[in-house]
Amino acid sequence: MITSVRSLFLLMLSCFLVLLAGCGKDEYPLASVSGKVTCNGKPLKDVIVVFQPTGDSTNKDFPGKAASGMTDENGEYFLSTFKPTSGDGAIIGSHTVTLSFADPTMQLDCEVPEGLTAEVEDKSNTINFEL
Repeated sequence: MITSVRSLFLLMLSCFLVLLAGCGKDEYPLASVSGKVTCNGKPLKDVIVVFQPTGDSTNKDFPGKAASGMTDENGEYFLSTFKPTSGDGAIIGSHTVTLSFADPTMQLDCEVPEGLTAEVEDKSNTINFEL
């Protein structure tokens, strides 16, 4: 019984490592992404910004890892994909964008729209969101 549990564990670990190895940076080129989130022209602090790749015809099944960042007191964010808080950027291509708040009880004078999208190009990208 112990041998079969150990074998199953080793098999699962091996599969996980193979999958992890296939999800490296080289398969998904990155570009730097930064910007500002404002509400009626005023910067918003502690907004979580997530860019989820939508993929293209060649990689619809696994378009890549999401990039995320959080706005500072000036409403500015820098996205990171593989190294948290490094600002390494987002995968080049089309993305759906989600904006949420670190403090869910935060009251705003503006609404956060749904269905936001962004295009990350092979260059330094500045993508602002005015709510």
